[in-house]
Amino acid sequence: MSRYGVRIFWAVVVILALVALTSIARRVATVQRLEREQATATVAYGQMDATYVYLQTQIARVTEGVDLDSQIREELGMAQEGDEVIIPVPVGTPHPETTQAAAAGTPTPPPPPWKVWWQLFFGPLE
Repeated sequence: MSRYGVRIFWAVVVILALVALTSIARRVATVQRLEREQATATVAYGQMDATYVYLQTQIARVTEGVDLDSQIREELGMAQEGDEVIIPVPVGTPHPETTQAAAAGTPTPPPPPWKVWWQLFFGPLE
């Protein structure tokens, strides 16, 4: 074999080695990407599984009627027939009688438009 043939042989070996290394690097990158996707999918599966268990528990409670009455009363604010409903009114809230008496008096005319705009931009006139 001549020197020229030996050089060609080594050139081909180097090119094949580079192709092999490139292929290996690409496969390693693909494996790492797939492992990240698997970890993400595992977390998502765990969340979906927890949601599934929670929903199955809720379905079982509703079909059996456990806590259904208290849930309706507390969360939805509904009352059963025969219950006495008490609505707390904050201190300082006018009673309906006084509001109706004030409304029965003479109605106040609406302010002119320029006063409305003045109050919007600059605040009250007083």
